[in-house]
Amino acid sequence: MAEQDQWHFCKKCGVMHYAPAKGPCMGGGQHEAQGFNFVLPNDIPEAPFTQQNWRYCSECHGLFYGGNPGRCIKGGGHKNNGSANFVLTHSLPEAPGKQGKWFCCSNCSLMNYGPFNGHCIVENDPSGGILGHDPTGSFDFTLPHTKDFIN
Repeated sequence: MAEQDQWHFCKKCGVMHYAPAKGPCMGGGQHEAQGFNFVLPNDIPEAPFTQQNWRYCSECHGLFYGGNPGRCIKGGGHKNNGSANFVLTHSLPEAPGKQGKWFCCSNCSLMNYGPFNGHCIVENDPSGGILGHDPTGSFDFTLPHTKDFIN
């Protein structure tokens, strides 16, 4: 199975981002990695309790659902320029090496950690485009990680 590591939670905006790339963050500046090193499977067939079509945005360096390009901080929808097709597990309980409570924001389409409200870009928002992420309609994703942890 193909997989890619170095995906991290951003402690400012709450999204899953590819840490080596350091993309622009809705919380200001660039993403700041915290927590586990997530290792995401890709380019494998979809199966029960998995969802494919998760992609890397070449503009903001976040993980977004390719079935809905959402809104990117860099303007327009997220860009899928040669991204792997990540296949993520959902609707299963947490287990050692797998963290739950991740969801797809219904506004920006980025993968977000549910217990942290974070910052989201929303068109025509009176607060200036920054609100917390919205889990409406999303699966509860359980993502694999290593024991490595960044504070």
